This record gives sequence, structure tokens and C-alpha cells, in this order.
Amino acid sequence: VRLMVVGMGLVGKTSLVRALQSQNDHCDAIEEDDRTIGIDIQRWRPSPNGQLEFNIWDCAGQKVYNATHQFFFSRRSVFLLTWCLSENEGEAVDEGVLRQWLDMLQLRVPGARVLLVATHADLVSKETRDKEIAAVKALVASILAQQREAVFAQLQQL
Repeated sequence: VRLMVVGMGLVGKTSLVRALQSQNDHCDAIEEDDRTIGIDIQRWRPSPNGQLEFNIWDCAGQKVYNATHQFFFSRRSVFLLTWCLSENEGEAVDEGVLRQWLDMLQLRVPGARVLLVATHADLVSKETRDKEIAAVKALVASILAQQREAVFAQLQQL
């Protein structure tokens, strides 16, 4: 299974990947020189004796790479769209960052399987976490409603 980890820069994509692969679900801080450049591809087997294997594509988050990452998106992928809860509260939703990523994924891979992952949740209060997650839920509901309306409009034209 191709697991594509996408999102803006410095939100914790590589840390998430390393934590998934570790024995204790933890990752130490990543040094600036170790940040992802382009795409880092790794294999991961959640269970050593299991048959399930992921090809993890850890996509660098700097804007310069966003245009090129799209060429590697595939229908056979599962996308982990990450955003940071502790950085500039509300920025991911307010500035449309998540919306841009969700739109790009649906444009390139209609019906893409996207899991939204909030990082750094341990660095914010429960109230902030709940507020941010509610905003993301509202955003996703709005996008789904717009898509549903577009489909019905197209069906009426038939």
C-alpha cells in the first residue's frame, strides 16, 4: 500500500513517519539538516510477521515541492494530510491550507482516500484542540456539501 504523507512544511510529517516505524511510537526532534528534501520513500511493516506492507512516501512540505508532488499521486494511495495544531492556531483552516490540499488531492485523484492527521496535539490545550478539530470538521462538511451539490447539478443537466 502506498502511504503518502503530505502537508505544509514543518508540521511533523517525518516525525510522524518515524514514530509509526519506532517500537515506542516516539520520535526525537529532527535536526534541520535531516529535513525531507523532495520525497523520502521507505518500506514499513507494522507487524514483523504480517503481510501488510506500506511504501511510505514522505513528501517535503516546502511550497517549491508542491507542484511536483502531484505527479506522484496515485489512486492506489492512502494520503495522510497533516497539519500542526500548535502553530498559529487556526491558520490551517483560516488561511485555506487544508482546503488547498484537499482540493488538490481530489483534483488529481478523484475519490482519494485521505486521513487528516493533527500533529503536536500534546502542545495545545484541550479547548484549543477541540476548537481546531471542530473547524476542520466544518470545513470537510462544507467541501462534501459543495461536491454533492455539484453532482446533483450535473445530474439535472442530463
